[in-house]
Amino acid sequence: MNLITNNLQKVANAVTRTQPAMVLGGFAGEPNYISAWKGQKSTDEVWWSGNGGGAGSISGTTTDTAPALAILDVFLTQTLYLAWKVAGSNTVKVLQYVLGEDGFPLVGGEWKALPTAPGQSSNPTASTDAAPALAVGANNQLYLVWKTPGDDAPLECSVYNGTEWSTPEVLPTAKTNTNPALAAWNTSGPGPVLPLCLAWKGATTDDVFWALYTPGSSTLNQNHVLGASTDAAPALVAGPVPAGKSYYVVWKGKGDDSLSFASISGETVGVTYTLPQVQTNLGPAAVDSSNNTSGFGAQVFNNLTLSWTDKTTGEVWTGNWAIVPNPAPFPGAGTDFGRTPDQGSNNYIFYRSTDCKLLNKVVVTIDVTEDLNCPQGFSFQLNANSPTSAKNYSRCSWQQCGFQLDSHGNLTSWVNNWINDKKYTIDTIGQTNAAGQEENLLKQWSKPTIPAGCTLTIALQYDHDLTVTSAVFTVDLPDGGGTPNNKIDYASNLAISPERGLVATDYLAPISVLQLVIVGFDNKADADFKSGAGTITVSAADPLIAGDSRPSCANDIATLEQSNILYGVLSATPSVSLTQTFCASYSKN
Repeated sequence: MNLITNNLQKVANAVTRTQPAMVLGGFAGEPNYISAWKGQKSTDEVWWSGNGGGAGSISGTTTDTAPALAILDVFLTQTLYLAWKVAGSNTVKVLQYVLGEDGFPLVGGEWKALPTAPGQSSNPTASTDAAPALAVGANNQLYLVWKTPGDDAPLECSVYNGTEWSTPEVLPTAKTNTNPALAAWNTSGPGPVLPLCLAWKGATTDDVFWALYTPGSSTLNQNHVLGASTDAAPALVAGPVPAGKSYYVVWKGKGDDSLSFASISGETVGVTYTLPQVQTNLGPAAVDSSNNTSGFGAQVFNNLTLSWTDKTTGEVWTGNWAIVPNPAPFPGAGTDFGRTPDQGSNNYIFYRSTDCKLLNKVVVTIDVTEDLNCPQGFSFQLNANSPTSAKNYSRCSWQQCGFQLDSHGNLTSWVNNWINDKKYTIDTIGQTNAAGQEENLLKQWSKPTIPAGCTLTIALQYDHDLTVTSAVFTVDLPDGGGTPNNKIDYASNLAISPERGLVATDYLAPISVLQLVIVGFDNKADADFKSGAGTITVSAADPLIAGDSRPSCANDIATLEQSNILYGVLSATPSVSLTQTFCASYSKN
């Protein structure tokens, strides 16, 4: 299942050819995404940046592979840990950097060696030919896991308790040919000590494995992420919500450019999501969204934030994805168009019940967060089904309305209803006034682009028996540009002569099912968006279900126009207001 986001951004001045690292800091609900990466040279220093505190290269950290980060949050002080494999050597070094409650550095703003008891080394006794992995776990201790040298090599682990590193121990049965991933819940204070969670690529396979492990244990029960195949190192994160102490494992698909992830808990794997907007040839980094479950200053941001290296430019990107624990399935892809199940005309179907209870107070709001640019023009289509039991069903089975933006930048609103033999009964499309101007013209732009910051709204109007009688179309323009709007009365736009004994209102009907799609302008057109993102909010008087097909009491008619718009995942839990992300499917520029 594809998951999309409207929150993609580059890490300023970050370019690398290895996997990046990232942690989440911050206080008082203000997240601070701290990134680290190796410079562009084959052997280079580690660089880092964050919302507050220092940034730039870190002296003395020359490495030939990816760095690792972890963060400890205790009493409004955060300690940032950095580990890296020393260039030209198999040794690992670790430094720390202390941040105050405002997110800015303490102790002079310097990266320093870990404090130790007399005679103890601040670096672990580790030997590796790949990047190490770091996590803060039980009782504020720092855990380091690494792959021993070789192509079919076991993992080892060491623990820093605040004064010394433990003797390395071999993790039973876990072997890989690339760097592992590590995550943990910091259960400081009384209560059970939770095990570490490990993830790794198989040494002789492309399978993705995970396991829970308590240091000192003689056993490790490794599990497959079924269906997952990778040719890069995976990432692992605790959370993002603490319920059940679950984790998320993230991997790059083998031979693919995108990332996928799934929740894991115990020995159970959840739904697999794919992130089609990512373009990378390396493994990702994932932040620990809620790693302090008991201490003061615990943070829960409830989103999955990833970092990755662009496959073409080497630039480091981040993205933030809202997790949908109980996703509704998308309608299947149309075989005539070759579209994915969440693209073009294949968006969710909304209804109250499988027996077609009527919809009331339907309002659809489209918020544009990135310029919607399509040279051919495009349309927002609100498609609705009259229930087969409606008294006027034989004269009004399929209802449509929406906005159209033509190739010249003219935005109009429109309405048309259909009868079963696919003839219009209500029609405003193509109507012009006495001056030759398009009817229902709302806004004229100089190009076929709806700017970011615009909000388009469709509000359906009803009579006493919930027959749809009109639609109000509103455009809120950014920067005080006004609010163009118009109301289209359905009965005033009857497109055929009434049958004997009938009047215009006999060609109107209630609705029980609806769908909003962003597609080509009209007449089976395809819209190729060059940019665009936003949200679609569908609301009604009663809770709506987001489904993958229309109930049998509604005629199953498909939209023939198409586009390269991707739609976000919605929950299967009914709600009176459902908000969905959308974006153009295109490579980042």
